[in-house]
Amino acid sequence: MKQPEATCACGAASIPEEAGALASFAEIRAACPALQKVLVPDAVWPEFQDWCTHPDDVAEHRSVVWEAYVGGCLDRVTSPIHQYVLEGWSPLCTKQYRQDLQEAWMRKQQPLERHKKWRIFYGHLVELQFAAWLEEQGYAISGLEATNEKSPDVEAVSPAGVSSAFEVKFVGSQDADFEMQLKSLAGQPSCDTVSPYQAINFLAFRAYEAAKQLQRFHANRTAVLVIDRLTSGRFEPQLKEGWINWSHPQFVCADGHWKGFIAEQNKKYPELPDDLAATICTLDAIWIVQQSSDFKFCRKYNIRVRGEL
Repeated sequence: MKQPEATCACGAASIPEEAGALASFAEIRAACPALQKVLVPDAVWPEFQDWCTHPDDVAEHRSVVWEAYVGGCLDRVTSPIHQYVLEGWSPLCTKQYRQDLQEAWMRKQQPLERHKKWRIFYGHLVELQFAAWLEEQGYAISGLEATNEKSPDVEAVSPAGVSSAFEVKFVGSQDADFEMQLKSLAGQPSCDTVSPYQAINFLAFRAYEAAKQLQRFHANRTAVLVIDRLTSGRFEPQLKEGWINWSHPQFVCADGHWKGFIAEQNKKYPELPDDLAATICTLDAIWIVQQSSDFKFCRKYNIRVRGEL
């Protein structure tokens, strides 16, 4: 993989003065292909400016790129774009990735639809950020789905020379949590309805999805579950206490809500939950990674399922 762009204006961006923040950002965007050609292209730019000057007061949605800029960590968003999906000013990513990496999710009028589109956008961004983090750990990136549809999310060679295929799943605020947040922001009664069993079951399901997608690759297989800081409390007690036996995983205390969720997933995975254990056990490892609000990664759990990394 080529090295990140070291001389771009985005790399030198600091926390801006509030009064001229948007004008300063516009100058940086004009000189930065990661912003102008991928994240905030011309087709998105007018709406992006309006969104930043008139922020959402219903769901408190904020632009990821803008929040990184005003928080002084814009380069943690743009650097992986430079590094992996650009050659100068020319995007290298596939047509689908180029579309998904545009921060256009705010176009959706309904808050829940915006939330779902945000997860897609952010999930693709996290894949590239994870690849950059892997390189910081001494891995050599050898392939990305962003630039080759036949590759896993990330393909890399470890410092020990082991070739690994990584499937990255971003685990952010789920729909039920988000709807409770909407009610709270609107001053309506809201309560915590997501059970701890449903939360840890969802984490196992995401590992299952990753395992399914990795089955066609012959390298060491690792499912990476990236959990954002605000969501990590949903899973931390269950992970610490070992609610899931990852060598023989099964859904725990499946209630009516969870059974309904599985019934919906059966449209895509008709063998679920019967093949949950067999599928997850095709993985070599599951990494539980926490992402901070300033886009830093920390591997909290390295769960060995089979073999050695």
